[in-house]
Amino acid sequence: MYIGYGKATSSLGTGLLESAIDRIRLHTLSDNINGYKHKRNNEHKRGSKLGRCLSALSFQISDLQAHALSQPHHD
Repeated sequence: MYIGYGKATSSLGTGLLESAIDRIRLHTLSDNINGYKHKRNNEHKRGSKLGRCLSALSFQISDLQAHALSQPHHD
């Protein structure tokens, strides 16, 4: 009977350990997903700022080109 009790206790301990490991894995996975989402959102915000800056720069270059083309040429 003692051996059976030991096996039951061992199985219970193993089950609890496996359950704890599964919970840790789920928390880690959740943290990784949330971290990835946060990182992606920050990159998107930075990308949006960069996009706006590049767009503004492109307009300025176009204005400069138009201005340069409208000036009389001195050959």
